[in-house]
This record gives sequence, structure tokens and C-alpha cells, in this order.
Amino acid sequence: MSTVITLHPDVLQKAEQALALTPLDSVEKLIAFSIEEKRSGEASAQEDAIYRVRGMLKGKQGGTALFMRDKQDEIEQEYRS
Repeated sequence: MSTVITLHPDVLQKAEQALALTPLDSVEKLIAFSIEEKRSGEASAQEDAIYRVRGMLKGKQGGTALFMRDKQDEIEQEYRS
């Protein structure tokens, strides 16, 4: 299975800045880790990996319900493929 995520250059720059604060060594690994954590179902709604990644990219502590509506179905479809 292959998942493609397109990031705006400004978002990518923020992701790289967030990456500097994490033990992971690439943005791809950060995103892959976050998606895998989401799939595993270990994260609660408040600690959802996608919420955290979006929050890091925006320089905030958490994410938004709008992002979840936009991306959750897409990620689940990719996972089922």
C-alpha cells in the first residue's frame, strides 16, 4: 500500500521545524508514524496522532475537527485498499 500526501511548501517548512523537536529523522517518518499510530487505534480522540501532527505543523498543541473530517475518510480508504 502506498499513501501520497501533498504538503504546501509553508506547511513542509513548519513540519521540518517540528521535526527538529522529535526523535524521528525525516518528515516522511513523522507522517508515517502518525498515520500508523492512528490506524492502530491506540490514540484516544484527544491524543489522536493526526490531531497532533496538524497541531505541530501549525505550531499549536492540537488539531481541528475540520481536518479530521477532511482526512479521516481518505486515510481509512487508503488503509482498506
